Amino acid sequence: MKNINKIIVASTIFAFACSKENPDKKVQLEGLIKKQTELAAQIKTLQAEVDALDTTKKEVKTKMVKVAQLKAQTFNHFVEIQGKVETDKNVIVSAETPGIITNIFVKQGDRVRKGQSLAEIDAALIRKSIDQLKSGLELATTVFEKQERLWKENIGTEVQYLQAKANKESLEAQKATYNEQLKKARVVSPIDGYVDENFRRVGEMASPGAPAFRIVDYSGYKIVGELAETYLDKVNIGDEVLITFPDLNKEVKSKISVVGSAINTINRTFKIEVMLPQLSNQIKPNMISYLKIKDFSKSNAIVAPINTVQSSRDGQFIYAIENNKAVRKPIKVGETYGTDALILSGLKSGDNIVTFGYSDIVEGQALSF
Repeated sequence: MKNINKIIVASTIFAFACSKENPDKKVQLEGLIKKQTELAAQIKTLQAEVDALDTTKKEVKTKMVKVAQLKAQTFNHFVEIQGKVETDKNVIVSAETPGIITNIFVKQGDRVRKGQSLAEIDAALIRKSIDQLKSGLELATTVFEKQERLWKENIGTEVQYLQAKANKESLEAQKATYNEQLKKARVVSPIDGYVDENFRRVGEMASPGAPAFRIVDYSGYKIVGELAETYLDKVNIGDEVLITFPDLNKEVKSKISVVGSAINTINRTFKIEVMLPQLSNQIKPNMISYLKIKDFSKSNAIVAPINTVQSSRDGQFIYAIENNKAVRKPIKVGETYGTDALILSGLKSGDNIVTFGYSDIVEGQALSF
């Protein structure tokens, strides 16, 4: 081995001398240095293997390792993405008519029904107008009824009858308008749900379009996430999903309810929706969650810890143990997930592989475990 090293050094010195005479040989020098490094590594490996196989030595050094026996099992691969809590039943309620709020009938957290009054707006002027209209409508109704009887008896003119009728109907229309305005003086819930927020207090001004209450139906929550288009044929409606809320330290299982059919041209993703089972009012719109979706599964598979897989110029391999000696097993790796690697070929159920101490052992080395 010493002679080989001398040859390598002499070759390097000669190449270096030549590079001084001809700068164009700098590339050749770099190539020889690279070969020197590769040869030194090969010499070290071969020397270790020769030492391990040398039966003339009085003592055979053994390497202490840990071993695990492979068993056929199911391998699952998951894709994990971030999702956001959304709901179609998250409604901002505002007043339909301007006015001062005189009463609030609910508080935050209260359960409300569709059409239930949440607050009342000062409608004193409307009520006063209705009261004033009431007496005029009664008179107009009486005049019309009398004029109608006379007209049936051919007494009076048609003009008098039509004027009485028009006057009565006009006042009735005004009354209906005032009653509608009176209804709009109450802020009502458009859906069943819970009062999530109250933006106004008694004595404050309510205006159309200005938020007064937020009503949320917790049963209508869903998780919306985006998947890369490469997963379009790997996920389907009904696939099981594990939802994690890191801030609440909660996990819940659900299923994909919607798979988007359009690809976002900016980030090449498509949307999925997962219905969220009713949990509690701790879940809020826009809350961050994580979705874990199974996109690949193989039963009766050989699975090995991914950290035991090593690589060389010849490919990937794992050290197994046979007759208390290290055996290098060339393998082909498929999918990986977490700490597991799916072994497509090279290993079988019952094989004992080295799970600790594998980084500095060589083929044929004596092992103990």
